[in-house]
Amino acid sequence: MTDLRAQRNRALARVLPLLALAFVVSGIAAYLLLGPSEVAGWLVAALGLAIAVTAIVLFHRFPDAETRKRYPPGQLGLARVGLWWLAALSQGPAFIALTLLLDRS
Repeated sequence: MTDLRAQRNRALARVLPLLALAFVVSGIAAYLLLGPSEVAGWLVAALGLAIAVTAIVLFHRFPDAETRKRYPPGQLGLARVGLWWLAALSQGPAFIALTLLLDRS
């Protein structure tokens, strides 16, 4: 089990900074959407979403094929579900700004 845990920790170490970056980009997109430029806000929001999707794709490469054979699928799913939730939460500011923007019109 320690091999699986070590691989998960390495994968999370690669992915969590990307999700933090996606959150910051989403906040910038929210500012742009509600302030200076709506078009730039849409583009930056798409960039934030792309960063979050990249993080999810990188995490789904864990574990390697040899380790995957030794463990049942149920032991791998909880970390993936948690990462999907973090990716969705990282898009929160842009989603709230889009909601406010659509409410204005």
